[in-house]
Amino acid sequence: MIQLPPHLAYLDKRRQHLHHSLRYSASGWEYMDVWKDKSQTHEDAPVLLWIPGGGWAVGSRWTMQGHALMDYLVKMGWICLSIDYRTAPLNRWPAPLEDVEAAIGWARRNVGYYGGNPDHIVACGASAGGHLATLAGIAGLVDGVVSLYGSYDWKDRSTPWRQFFMTYLEAFVVGKRSSANPEAFISGSPMEQVKRNPMRVPTMMVHGTRDNLIPIDEARRFHSVLSEFSEEEVRYLELPVGHGFDLSDPVYCKVAVKAIAEFLTDHLCSFADDGLPSDVSQGT
Repeated sequence: MIQLPPHLAYLDKRRQHLHHSLRYSASGWEYMDVWKDKSQTHEDAPVLLWIPGGGWAVGSRWTMQGHALMDYLVKMGWICLSIDYRTAPLNRWPAPLEDVEAAIGWARRNVGYYGGNPDHIVACGASAGGHLATLAGIAGLVDGVVSLYGSYDWKDRSTPWRQFFMTYLEAFVVGKRSSANPEAFISGSPMEQVKRNPMRVPTMMVHGTRDNLIPIDEARRFHSVLSEFSEEEVRYLELPVGHGFDLSDPVYCKVAVKAIAEFLTDHLCSFADDGLPSDVSQGT
């Protein structure tokens, strides 16, 4: 049986689970989708805030990222929030992080109206979204973090690829030279921030050994540093996949989604009547 790639298999899930779309930031046009099961009657459901990736140049809830995970969690009784945020080059760093902080603040104040528990909010994202979720966790703004193939190092220049990446940040994302503005890059680097502010919430990292955009070595180095400077569990999963696998690989997308759900269930209450679903059903 041929399995559709996740970006096609879950194409209809937003329509199926969307409860409401709203503008969460009074100062901008950034929107948030509220996902919940239409038959849900639970109160105080745990909440997942999904932060999309895209190199800090795309921050749209329309990218299809996270739809497999949110579909799975909604069926378990979770509330899921998927956000837009301001992006470079029009909006320089730290605008994306400020919007994530605003979205978390909105959730703390308002998610109870949708049946969510404002004291059980997990930040989760992929690539640049994983980077932003991790910084939110280090800052103590959320109650858990999940990062899929996140970016963690805004300092290292030890390889040609790292030189290129830092030049991209300087020219496109931050708009400043790191040599002249080191604190701007330190503030955006989870690798540096966690040494200053130890992680105090449970964290899960998922990364692919074939990732050519954010190589596995970066994830392994950050996992080592995070484990040293974390006061809670750091769970780490490597898969034989590349960057963006949750959009392209139906097999390992299922593996990652189920592993993340198990991690979240271990640390945050779930209202699933029969525990974790036995499998991640696609396109149903």
